[in-house]
Amino acid sequence: MNAKDMLNGNIDYDTKVHVMGFMDEYHDPVENPKHYTRGKIEVLDFIEDQGLDYHKGNAVKYICRAGYKDGCSELQDIEKAITYLRRKAELLRK
Repeated sequence: MNAKDMLNGNIDYDTKVHVMGFMDEYHDPVENPKHYTRGKIEVLDFIEDQGLDYHKGNAVKYICRAGYKDGCSELQDIEKAITYLRRKAELLRK
């Protein structure tokens, strides 16, 4: 395995967890944005693992990045998460 494989996502989850220190040092705004790779698991990996649909997945995404994405306020991201949850609730009510 090399750095290119890691950055292109050509590694399994367990390996990815072990190299998160490296991932934190490398900032790729498309493949590994800092605001989604702060912890031990990327937000996208969690969303996929849990099988979250579009609305719930986006709510989780905005909650996790709230206050960490450059140029976006924490309040703005929380409001976006609420918007997705409201839309999901509306769908469930129908």
